[in-house]
Amino acid sequence: MKKFFKAVGFLLLSILPFIAANILQYIIVFAAMLLKAISMFLANPSGFSMENYYTYVASSQFNSLVLFIYGLFAILLLGIWYRVAAVPKGFLRRGLRQVINGKILLAMVLLTASFQYITTYLIILIQALRPSWYQSYELLMDSAGINDITLILALYSVVVAPICEELIFRGVCLYYAKKALPFWIANLFQAAFFGVYHMNLVQGIYAFLLGLLLGYVCDRGRSIYLSILLHFLFNFWGTFLFSSYFYSGDNILLSTLQFLLIWTAAAAGIILYKSGVKGRRLQPPA
Repeated sequence: MKKFFKAVGFLLLSILPFIAANILQYIIVFAAMLLKAISMFLANPSGFSMENYYTYVASSQFNSLVLFIYGLFAILLLGIWYRVAAVPKGFLRRGLRQVINGKILLAMVLLTASFQYITTYLIILIQALRPSWYQSYELLMDSAGINDITLILALYSVVVAPICEELIFRGVCLYYAKKALPFWIANLFQAAFFGVYHMNLVQGIYAFLLGLLLGYVCDRGRSIYLSILLHFLFNFWGTFLFSSYFYSGDNILLSTLQFLLIWTAAAAGIILYKSGVKGRRLQPPA
């Protein structure tokens, strides 16, 4: 019974980073909206317009800035939390070669490319089966400014978000969940919360699948730096590269070859990652 209550306690602790991140996001949004209202009013008291105010706070520019600020605060908060909870006392920093090598890096590239394509096939399937889900997803992407990338949004998507989200889910959440559950269940658990975190059905589904992969990479590689790197590569590819390399024409042979190549690359990436991890001179977790 004591073990049961201890496991329940760790499971509840694993949910706290998700709750804390959402509360922090609401606080940042509220503070940013309040400060913007005050600044607009002070700049032009007689000409202050609620319509102009609502237009601005609904813009992708405002949303991107708020996300960026939230991400920085989340990195600070979760970074401290992860350091205190998950990093062993007296832990000695590992050298770069003890964390990553050529095989692991190549595996990351293969997994990034293949999972981008798998995600696209999934979105196409959802678009065909659930058009309303896809329309909501499109509206969310437009409001976030994904179709009009700014410097702030690029920095958030490619740099800040991978660090922030890995600390929340593969860092603190997975750390506590593994104390209560076998890894494969703990990985499903954190990936599910990672999907919910994105607050959209389409994005939530592929975020769940990505979360499973990132959880595996983090646990198998015994380093959160590896899941951060993969997350960084995935977001970088999706932001700047992907649309130029996906074949969506009518040629059945090319479409079939692309499909087979994607799954071959995914399998090769997993095999290469396992081999690369075994070849390191490690071993305490980071």
